[in-house]
Amino acid sequence: MGDWQDGWRREVRAFLQDPSGGSAPPELLLFQLDGALDFVTQARSAADLWSGACLLAWLMSHAVRVVADEAGTESLVSPSLAKDGTLDAPRQGAATLPYGFFAVVPAGQGRALAEKAEGALRAELARIGGSVIQDTWDRTLWDAQVRRFPRVVWATHAWQKGLGWAANYTALEDKLVARGGTYDFDAWLSKGNEPKDSLSGIEEAIAEEDGKRYGALNLIKRNWWKGHLDEKSPRPRKGYLAVLALRGNSQPGGLRAEGGSAFTPADHLRWTEALARFPESLRQSVGRCGGDLISVSGGDVLAIVPAKDAIPCAQQVRRAFRDMVGGEMSCGIVMGHSSEPFQMLLAEAFRMRDAARRNYDRAAMSIALYTRDGEIIEWGCVWESAALELMETVMELSREQKLSNRYLSVLTRLLQPYGLEQPIFSGPVILAEFAHVLARQGRGVGNGPLNLAMQYLHEISKGKIKDFLNLFLVGDFLNRIQGGR
Repeated sequence: MGDWQDGWRREVRAFLQDPSGGSAPPELLLFQLDGALDFVTQARSAADLWSGACLLAWLMSHAVRVVADEAGTESLVSPSLAKDGTLDAPRQGAATLPYGFFAVVPAGQGRALAEKAEGALRAELARIGGSVIQDTWDRTLWDAQVRRFPRVVWATHAWQKGLGWAANYTALEDKLVARGGTYDFDAWLSKGNEPKDSLSGIEEAIAEEDGKRYGALNLIKRNWWKGHLDEKSPRPRKGYLAVLALRGNSQPGGLRAEGGSAFTPADHLRWTEALARFPESLRQSVGRCGGDLISVSGGDVLAIVPAKDAIPCAQQVRRAFRDMVGGEMSCGIVMGHSSEPFQMLLAEAFRMRDAARRNYDRAAMSIALYTRDGEIIEWGCVWESAALELMETVMELSREQKLSNRYLSVLTRLLQPYGLEQPIFSGPVILAEFAHVLARQGRGVGNGPLNLAMQYLHEISKGKIKDFLNLFLVGDFLNRIQGGR
């Protein structure tokens, strides 16, 4: 590293300790892959999903390494490189790098560094593509499709001394959003009315694999890892599985909230360092549930686990995030049989993640259950709800045969009229119906279920009467796939 780089490393360390000092204000650089999640979720299997996430992490490691080499690791605020091996993680099959980076760079050098980082990313993708392409494939079409991916968006912001860290970062984010709304593109290369990629539906198909046609990027996704990654792809799953999609709500975007002006570079660095440590704890939590951790991009988590373990796994992930990073998580879970189309399950997991926050709270979970007989059940609750304890209590009573096989059908018949088009919501009435079922269909159940039901009914609103009944339907399904009666 040259003399100017040594001097810059000292300057950036001093700046991050006290942004108000110094005589040479730096430049802020924010770099992102636009539409990364769309590419990752073009997946016909868990292996496709994992491979796409690892590919983007691999490419991002090359872009981040440019900034680390040119301006020093001290310049990178996110991702944190404080943990050894962060940039080498993709080779181990760990998709744990975010789809972008944030750096403090010397004034006037942001553009050059962004372009160099993008160039390194694209050169690596071209190299990987060259290792996958076969002689019989259309090279011209292949190269054109590879050149168009990914869409890189970046923005720079000259540090304004009077604004503070939060205001400067927010201004940089605003510039990135504005830049993301504009498009630079070349004319689309097309051979005519040819079949499209069966996953993206956009690019013209170049080759066929397993009876399906794919364009260049999905052919790369399905094949590149075999010669590059040390880790094997996730194993195929049989029976009922669950896709978990979680989003952490602790992030620098919260700087816009009241009090954000107090947010300092030290706060930002602590946050990104915590995010860098989070995946290792997360991998252990998901592994204990018999699942596969697919990707962690910042606070966004994707995992596949046995359906019977989905709720406990989601709770463990949420606890790990709260303990290590801070803030809350919104969680979407979709449960379905392995014979269901994987793309559908994946899309539903993201829909339920958004529904959790929209219908309940930013600290909530939402579930979609697809049974093999075509029934779809949706249910959700806030994390701290009495609902989860109520579900587990009733499941345990059923497993111990303290509730008869008929309890659920009787409860359904009694409660369904309260959830018609014009719902009649009366907590005491519904509680009385539930108490009646417990008395007639149970023995030795005690007061626990009734007390928990009373707490839960206080939590849910008039429009969520179906949630009370669907809680028991989800619990009954989980009991059945766990081998309970």
